[in-house]
Amino acid sequence: MLKAVEHNDSKQLRTVLDQPASPELSGYMKTSLKTLSAHFPHIQNTFYYPYNNGKIEGINNKIKVLNRVAYGY
Repeated sequence: MLKAVEHNDSKQLRTVLDQPASPELSGYMKTSLKTLSAHFPHIQNTFYYPYNNGKIEGINNKIKVLNRVAYGY
């Protein structure tokens, strides 16, 4: 799975997610794989498009920090 993400190979990732889960995997890992499969179309978009909302999230975080620091003034 890691190699697929490193190489932006959505087909390889889909192959990994479609494989049956081995019995020695923990329940948490099985849940994670199921979640990744459910959101695969959105994950696939991150391989094709270089856009993200990191800057907006950073600005929102700074605003929240300012609100916490300014609380009580």
